[in-house]
Formats: sequence, structure tokens, C-alpha cells
Amino acid sequence: MVRAFFQQGTLMMHVGDRDHLHLVMNDPVYCPILGIQGVLMVAISSVRTGSYVDAACLLDVGDHPFIQHQSFVYYRDSNVFNADRLQVGVEAGNLRPRETLSLEVFRRVREGFYADPLRHNSKVSRFIRQRLEPDFKHI
Repeated sequence: MVRAFFQQGTLMMHVGDRDHLHLVMNDPVYCPILGIQGVLMVAISSVRTGSYVDAACLLDVGDHPFIQHQSFVYYRDSNVFNADRLQVGVEAGNLRPRETLSLEVFRRVREGFYADPLRHNSKVSRFIRQRLEPDFKHI
């Protein structure tokens, strides 16, 4: 199956009352604990005065065509997604692939996962450790 998403790819997902850009951190990989082909994804959120901001990885205009003002990688919201279900969402038009991240921006986002392991949940930490390392660190 040819997938519409892959490592360094991005997907638009409707969350709450608006679309949010999500970054795809790996090509699908089998995750035996979950019994799925899994991809690690993390959302991008706008920096707003008085709101939570994770400063581990700030993004600016030019880092991705969708980003129109300073934003941050919302590591607390990262999760492992079922690649097959994501593909169904893409084919149904509920998820929309967007432009690929540059390697430089992808590396900055990836490094944020290592800045503070408590920044994301234990399922994400385990997935990175068991399924993505050592390749994930050295891209």
C-alpha cells in the first residue's frame, strides 16, 4: 500500500474548532505492544500570550508553509497513531497531507523529544526507545 504520509511528512487534522498541523516523525513501523503499524505524530500549536508554550522547539514563519506566526511543537500531545487508520482518514478526506518538513526543521523537532522525557507520555517514550532508536537519533 502506498501511504500518503511518511517520515518528515505533515498532516492536517481537525482538532476542536480548527485544523492543526501534525508532524509525522517516522515511517510506519510494527509495534507489537499495540499490534499496529505505528507512527509517532506531534501537533504544532500557535504561541499565544498567557497560554502554555513548550519552548523545547519553537517554529517560525518559513519553517513550514502552513506556519503563519510563531508556533511550538506540542510534545505533551504527541502520540502513536495507527498508520492504517490514518490512511483511511486521508482517503476519506478527513486528514490532508501537507508539505514535507525540511531535514533541518525535522531534526530540531526530533531533538525536542530528548530534551525532557517527561514532556511526553510513557507510551511515546517506549515507542521511541523500542521501535525508533537508534535510527531516530541519527537522522
